Amino acid sequence: MATKLDISTNSVVILCTDCPWWRGFRFDVDSAHDCACAHQSAVHPGETQASMARANLHASRARRAARK
Repeated sequence: MATKLDISTNSVVILCTDCPWWRGFRFDVDSAHDCACAHQSAVHPGETQASMARANLHASRARRAARK
């Protein structure tokens, strides 16, 4: 399973490559990652792609904050 985030200025659409009928919609990237993780745990148990993407986002933000 792989999720993709289609990020625009005002919203984020979450797409699952294994479930072409499923879409998620959120207004910010953090909520979009949470939505992708919820879909992953409900429909694709054992997969880690969405949760790893969320962890990488948080790690990247932490690294940037440490540089300031």
